Amino acid sequence: MIRSKINNKVYIGKTKNISSRECDHKRSLEKGTHYNIYLQKHYNKYSNKDFYSVFSFTIIENNIENIFIGDRERYWISYYRSNNNKYGFNLTIGGEISEWSREVLKRRIKTVRKKYGRRVYCYCVKGNYIGTWNSVPECAEYFNFNRNSIMNALLRGIQLKGYLFFKTKQKNLKPYVASRSRKNVYICVYNEKNNLIDVIFGLKECAEKYSLNVYSLNSRCRRKTVVNNIRFQKFYPSKMWIDMFESFGTEQITLLHIDEKMGELT
Repeated sequence: MIRSKINNKVYIGKTKNISSRECDHKRSLEKGTHYNIYLQKHYNKYSNKDFYSVFSFTIIENNIENIFIGDRERYWISYYRSNNNKYGFNLTIGGEISEWSREVLKRRIKTVRKKYGRRVYCYCVKGNYIGTWNSVPECAEYFNFNRNSIMNALLRGIQLKGYLFFKTKQKNLKPYVASRSRKNVYICVYNEKNNLIDVIFGLKECAEKYSLNVYSLNSRCRRKTVVNNIRFQKFYPSKMWIDMFESFGTEQITLLHIDEKMGELT
């Protein structure tokens, strides 16, 4: 604890090496580079370039286990009310995780994960069950996938190379339909008479064909504006398209098919 000899305000801190920490405070204040602006201003105002002319350094508690040291710092800051500017110099309520306590926490998390793991359930995009693994690393090793990729698919609910991953077992899983994105959207092109004249798969492909910027094309689709007698409209495949895709194939779906479906949606 650092206590001011001028107004009895205190600063509470924690450390593993007391003498080194005391020297660090003293050196930083004398150089004018201390991270605590209140301590530095107080030192600059009242000191004669001597730390002990303004402050006293005291140990208020010693021999604390690493896992409890943050709690004890919070307790003493609360006891002295040192995070209140009237009574002390602390900037926070204390208990922030230091590097060494972060390492302890990491080791504990690793131990718990190794013991309990995170069960991963895998399905194909058609909804068929593939298998169950006790942890993400096990699943990644089996499929030869990156762990982070599986975690991303698991958390976001997206498919990864034709597979779906879940934290819990799924019942009556429906066939996967890709989420809305630039890659899996149809762009329907209409003329001034509102007749469908073209259908292009992919926002980028449509922008290239009509010599447009992707963002301006996206804006025109959203606002449904007519420019040069042409209007663009997005169309996302939904579950009712699955049977049609399987029977006709993506390339063989005609303008008539899409025009009929668009009529059903509008």
